[in-house]
Amino acid sequence: MGKISFYEKEADIKNYTRFMREYNPANSDRVANGGHFHSSMELVYVLEGEHVGYVNGRAVRLKKDEIFFFNPYDVHYYNYLYENELFVLVIGKEYQTVYKELYGGAVFSNCMTDRARNVGVRALLEEWYGRYEYGNYLRNAGYTDLLLSELAQDYPPIAAKKSAGRESAIRMIGYLQENYRRNVTLGELADYMGYNKSYCSQLFGRMLGTDVRGYLNDIRAEQAWRLLQGADSSGETVLNIAMDCGFESMNTFYRAFRKRFGKTPREMLLSDRRRE
Repeated sequence: MGKISFYEKEADIKNYTRFMREYNPANSDRVANGGHFHSSMELVYVLEGEHVGYVNGRAVRLKKDEIFFFNPYDVHYYNYLYENELFVLVIGKEYQTVYKELYGGAVFSNCMTDRARNVGVRALLEEWYGRYEYGNYLRNAGYTDLLLSELAQDYPPIAAKKSAGRESAIRMIGYLQENYRRNVTLGELADYMGYNKSYCSQLFGRMLGTDVRGYLNDIRAEQAWRLLQGADSSGETVLNIAMDCGFESMNTFYRAFRKRFGKTPREMLLSDRRRE
């Protein structure tokens, strides 16, 4: 499966798309995809309920028929405080060609809250989802152009603003994903960034929604899950996998895993096998 990266490499493979309709029960302990970024565009349409997202350090709570839009390299993550049903769409950079020819480096607003206008977007997403096929480049490119055209008409793109906080977050994420097996401290990260510990802690929490230890454990839990999925063929034990990913005890591993995924490793594996 490759190395875990909160620079989400899999979202940047050639001609990548991901389109899911997901139902999420309320779970205050679950945080999904702790601060990550990619060169793809990502759209989250709230079909039912409410959803809380964080983008470049700002928290936003959206309701039914409202949209999150994450531009390339926006640092973002979610929590699941509220029951909801969502469309989650990720659009790789190859599908953005026409948009970039027309709008250059302009970006969309992260929050699209005109529900009356969004009804047309919902209808288009419903149609696309019904015909979605990963790898069907021409179909997905056509729907991407239609979608971005609808959005650009209702929410005209604006000039991108440079964000020092976002660039710093990307650097911190990169350092931690390279060193997640070690016990990286706040002091070490602050030294790497050239910040004092207080400022580094404040910026890290604002941009990524957790502290350094919590973020490291999120990365470790993600990597452990990837390895657990292949454990039957590799012969690796849960203990070996947890230790190899940097956890110092099984108690810490189980707590971090449940916090990240809302389930135990056993429950995740059973659920994964049922889908096969």
